[in-house]
Amino acid sequence: MSYLRRANWWYVCVAILVFGGLLTLSVRGSRHTSAASAAKVDIGQTATIPDAVTRVETVHPTKGGLARVASEPGSAHSFESAELFAKVSGYLEKLHVDIGSHVKQGDLLAEIDVPELTKDVESANASHQQAEAEVTQAEARIDSAIADQQAAEAKIAQAKAEVERCLAEVEFTRSQYERNRELNQLKGIPDRVVEEKLRQYQSAQASHHAAQSSVAAAEQLASAATSRIALARADLKVSQAKARVAQSQLDRANVMASYMKIASPYDGVITARNFHRGEFIRAPGQGGQAPLLAVDRTDKMRVVVKIPELEVPYVQPGDLAKVHFDALPLREFTGAVARIADSEDSLTRTMQVEIDLPNPDGAIRDRMYGRVEIALEDSPPGVTVPTTCLAGDVKDRQGNVFVLENGQARARQVQVGTDNGIQVEILSGLTVSDTVIVHPPGGLTDGSKVAVVTSVASRVTAGQTP
Repeated sequence: MSYLRRANWWYVCVAILVFGGLLTLSVRGSRHTSAASAAKVDIGQTATIPDAVTRVETVHPTKGGLARVASEPGSAHSFESAELFAKVSGYLEKLHVDIGSHVKQGDLLAEIDVPELTKDVESANASHQQAEAEVTQAEARIDSAIADQQAAEAKIAQAKAEVERCLAEVEFTRSQYERNRELNQLKGIPDRVVEEKLRQYQSAQASHHAAQSSVAAAEQLASAATSRIALARADLKVSQAKARVAQSQLDRANVMASYMKIASPYDGVITARNFHRGEFIRAPGQGGQAPLLAVDRTDKMRVVVKIPELEVPYVQPGDLAKVHFDALPLREFTGAVARIADSEDSLTRTMQVEIDLPNPDGAIRDRMYGRVEIALEDSPPGVTVPTTCLAGDVKDRQGNVFVLENGQARARQVQVGTDNGIQVEILSGLTVSDTVIVHPPGGLTDGSKVAVVTSVASRVTAGQTP
């Protein structure tokens, strides 16, 4: 009885295994049938294509050739940047900015405490004021000497007038004396009258001589005044020279004092701060090596690109450039070639080109890395097809492709232009209405019967390799 029970269990297990196997085969068969149906749809029902017909992929040419474009890595740099050193040594008294601070041209950034420079300004200012006072005194002495000269000349004129008067008096008394002497000889008048007229005549002569002496004295005074004028003018020149020296010393003191304040040379952002308030700052001439601050102008950026030698002849200022930064994948920046080095690097055989980009929102940061595309030449006439359409080698710009005509592959010779490895220019031999075979099989010949499996036109226009 137990033997029969064990046999029944064995038959049940075998039945279960057989049923499971049949169920598995049924499922696999269903999946295979579905996959086969899907594959048939994807390949355009190739199951109906006879074995003698070659299956091919085709594409329609795109109008226009390949524009010559230089695509090279580039990096962004601040349009202007400056490291701000302290011209004078002293303690950092005030620091008005820090890293990341946005500043305007002329903004006060830092102040250095140098008391001796302040005193130098005060001393130079006092010396300058003293020199200016000496100039004023010299000018006053000139005016005084001129006044003395004018007074002396007036005295000369007065003395000369007195000489003329005395001379007239001499002539008058002389004539009286001579007339009285003649009358005395005729016994018309007594001797005492003649003597009186003689004394009057002699007195007039003495007055005349005195007047002449007064003229000489006045002339001497005038000459002395003239000398004092020349001396005063010489003193004025000395005083003016001293004043200029004092002014120069004052200007220098003010310049040195101005170095205690550091201002921004242009609008920008602070990118470095190497000292804190209270630290002692050494001037570069006294061993200082690190700048106090660094400021970058970021409202406009320079994008520096190294152009290979083969593309150098085609780059010109004004060429359109598109820049894509790795850190800003969703943005495209457009600019133009601003400047060209006109000299290649002898080691890399490249030439530096700079593109200016406006940066009003500050999105582009210094040293950002990206790729730059510079349009070197416009698209030439012709059409463009995938490079894989070419059959065989290209020699002397001549190549071959296969086009689809009435279910047959027809070989056609074409003139080949630029080939970038993905797409190739066809300058003549094809039109946009032709259907070109992609990846022509090795055994394909002119007149072979072919059937289209897939059209890759959509992938070509997306710039992908079929």
